[in-house]
Amino acid sequence: MYSATRQWCAQTGMPASLHYAVVAVWLMTAWVSWFDHYGFGVALLAQSGMESALLRSSLIYAGAAWDALIGLGLLFWPSRPMYRVALLGMLVMTLAATVLQPSLWWHPLGPLFKNIPIAAVLWWGSQGPVAKPEARVESPAQ
Repeated sequence: MYSATRQWCAQTGMPASLHYAVVAVWLMTAWVSWFDHYGFGVALLAQSGMESALLRSSLIYAGAAWDALIGLGLLFWPSRPMYRVALLGMLVMTLAATVLQPSLWWHPLGPLFKNIPIAAVLWWGSQGPVAKPEARVESPAQ
């Protein structure tokens, strides 16, 4: 396990498998968006009324780059600020998708609904290290 991740997980109590699962979501989203940008993403933007193919492609590539940066940031620099940036980015993208295609909330595979448990994990990470209970020191009896 990567040492920064090991330290982060020890400090937060987050299982490493959960941390790596969140990293995988961001990196795989970037990969799929970059290499299949003419699939679902472009169709979503076209259905929402965005006529410019250049704008659609630019938004898809920008989103893929953003996802890759977040995934790499979480992988190599896990921290409260990094988790907060990821949470904010996920909320912005969820809001944008909701405005463009509110029906995605009712899609059988739940592409937006899945963001709720992801948000919970990102919130956990954004809270940072768990405070360790202070050792109780008793004063000597007099």
